[in-house]
Amino acid sequence: MSEPDRSLADAELHRLVDGRLDTTRLLAVEARLAGSPEEAARVAAYRAQNAGLHALFDPVLDEPIPARLLRPQPQASWGTRIAAAVVLLAIGAAGGWFARDALPTAPAVPVLVERAATAHVVYVPEMRRPVEVAAGEKANLQTWLTNRMKRPILVPDLAAAGYSFVGGRLLPGERGPASQLMYQDTAGLRVTLYMKGEPESAAPAAFRLAHAEGVGVMHWNDRGLGFALVGAVEPAALERLAHLIYGQIQR
Repeated sequence: MSEPDRSLADAELHRLVDGRLDTTRLLAVEARLAGSPEEAARVAAYRAQNAGLHALFDPVLDEPIPARLLRPQPQASWGTRIAAAVVLLAIGAAGGWFARDALPTAPAVPVLVERAATAHVVYVPEMRRPVEVAAGEKANLQTWLTNRMKRPILVPDLAAAGYSFVGGRLLPGERGPASQLMYQDTAGLRVTLYMKGEPESAAPAAFRLAHAEGVGVMHWNDRGLGFALVGAVEPAALERLAHLIYGQIQR
């Protein structure tokens, strides 16, 4: 029996090119393209096609508006316009008053938190290949991530907290590569440590707790790196693990 075709559909590649994939699917597709030169070439061809269409038709946007569309339209009297404005203002004020408690403004989720949580929910359920480089190649993984991220990357040891190292992978970031390290306890519960480069001028930031994609995220900045520890565990447990990681990185 032949193996089913696992190539990405043209429709999904077009959504990637047009910037219409959500963050979760974007990470999965980017990871797939990294190991598929043929599909990456298709994406490049679609982008080139889009660029050609823009070059051909964008000048139309600069053409003058036809004179027939610029003819003045009959204007309502000042009295009519003032009355309409008063009615609209009253409706808007009333709507704002009644909706003031019904529409709270949600705080913005930091990019670090969003990408770390998304990568966590994408790769943690994987059983056959949850990581790119397994724990048995820890030294090689550290060297590889250090070279690619251009910052010293340490794989923390969380055995004291009951977590064994599973392995890690390189991920695309918004400005350069990022990395994800995965750990698992004896019950099979997994946590991940996401790291991405930060400007050298960025001041260290203390531990902060956030939530995204249904999981907790303890995040902080230090030594040119942004760290995000992700897991479906209690905040106190995340904080203990974060302190354990921080203590090893400071050595």
